[in-house]
Amino acid sequence: MSANLHSIQVARIIGDPTQPRKVFDQAGLDQLAESLRQDGLLQPISVRPHGEGYIVIAGERRLRAARQLGWEAIPALVHDDISMRSSRRLQVLENVVRRDLNPVEEARAYQGMMDEGHTMQEVASTVGLPVSQVSWRVQMLQALPQVLDLVAQGHMKPSLAHEMSKLSPAGQMVVLRKVQSDHLTYQECIWICERQRAGEQQTSMFGGSVAAPKVLSSGERRAAAGFMEAFEKASGAFETIFDLEQKRPGTLAAALAAELPVAEQHIREMQRFLGFLERSLHRERVEQRALGS
Repeated sequence: MSANLHSIQVARIIGDPTQPRKVFDQAGLDQLAESLRQDGLLQPISVRPHGEGYIVIAGERRLRAARQLGWEAIPALVHDDISMRSSRRLQVLENVVRRDLNPVEEARAYQGMMDEGHTMQEVASTVGLPVSQVSWRVQMLQALPQVLDLVAQGHMKPSLAHEMSKLSPAGQMVVLRKVQSDHLTYQECIWICERQRAGEQQTSMFGGSVAAPKVLSSGERRAAAGFMEAFEKASGAFETIFDLEQKRPGTLAAALAAELPVAEQHIREMQRFLGFLERSLHRERVEQRALGS
């Protein structure tokens, strides 16, 4: 894999939309731009041909900082014969070594390499980490989007998200609510995960056998998580309304008097939808019992 150094017009280079790093901190870019202004570019970026221009392999932060300074050209190593697979490998290696990725971006980078044909052992060798560490990072991606967002923002430890990823979407929501509403230590959060997992394992056991779980796509998991989140919000609203109606019957009707027909229609739609969900859950329960018998 050869590369030649060229000075390339910044306007001819685009970022790689598939590259692992998604978050670029503006304060960090400002510091890098100041460093480039004072000392110049100490290490050229890496690019590959793309149409009439080039696409970044490594060094997108340097490219963005150069743009910020108004540079017209930037030194770049041009890899003419690099494959997409090798390009992804270089991106992951540079970002991980420089610690430019948050834990979620890092995990997605490993998963991306594996999706392109790399084994987990090859990924681990590339970034110089134990296979077990790469494995648990990738496992963490089974956590709900809300959980991964907290990890990416630095509000939750990756190890806690990894434990939560072993739970069902509903179980993750139970733990997430407790974590966000209570002032818990890290170890207390881990204990809650362990208790929730033990409860789920016990529930799934019928007659000594375990019913095989359905394999859900990422889209289905997101939909389930969205439903649980919306259901929790709706439940809270219903409880508030119930309390108001208990204290002063007719409060809700009076509040919705101007939109009564619309409110009645929404209630009928909710009843139909909840009836459908109830029947669906009943079928799932029957199937689980049949598998366990």
